[in-house]
Amino acid sequence: MTEDRSVVTREAAPPDAQVAYGPLDHQVADWYVPRAPAGSTVVVLVHGGFWQPAYDRTHLRPMAVALAERGCPVLNVEYRRSGSNGWPAMRDDMLALAEWVGESFPGVAAGAARDGLLPPAGVPLRVVLAGHSAGGQLVLWLAARPETAGVDAVVALAPVADLGAAAASGVGSGAVERTFARARDDADPMTSAPPRVPVTVVHGSLDDVVPASLSRAYARAFATPLVEPAAHHFALVDPASQHFGPVAALITQA
Repeated sequence: MTEDRSVVTREAAPPDAQVAYGPLDHQVADWYVPRAPAGSTVVVLVHGGFWQPAYDRTHLRPMAVALAERGCPVLNVEYRRSGSNGWPAMRDDMLALAEWVGESFPGVAAGAARDGLLPPAGVPLRVVLAGHSAGGQLVLWLAARPETAGVDAVVALAPVADLGAAAASGVGSGAVERTFARARDDADPMTSAPPRVPVTVVHGSLDDVVPASLSRAYARAFATPLVEPAAHHFALVDPASQHFGPVAALITQA
């Protein structure tokens, strides 16, 4: 059966605001306030697209809206892709994001709490970093970094979790080699240190875009939980999919 990929181009409600996590043009995130009584989990989304400039955060806006409707404040993150110096630029953006979450976001959250958009001050907030596909590679890499002090958990959805195996099998029609070149070992979650925060990996067993074998290898190497529904690649981030509800619940409970 052909996979439904309509979520990539589907219209969704615009964000309530935009925040900057750094000084550069691409270091921004859509901010979605909860559409239901606010819970204590803030979700930071990192989109995929094989690190290519043609894909940006807009294709995760349906997911961001759906999570906000479930009571989650959501930050839908942009970052530079391979057209902007590839891995060094993405690495710097992810480190800037982690620093902002740890140092600046608490102030943003305090303001949102005063406005009634988040639980009142004194209610602990949990920050869950969730990345899909190429974004899954980025959040798994970040999970091993000391800069993740402000992140409580990471959820990787259909991640390119093993760059070496992905390059060898031609995942993304050579996207790994084009994006990382000689920096692949630095960027590869499989050659990183063990994660410093709890990590859960979700990968559809029917995925024909990013093989589930990559996530299985990562889960074995780092003894992290692996959830493997009978789903395709985009079903994990598509609110119209039967698989989205369990994914959303997993993210909010991570």
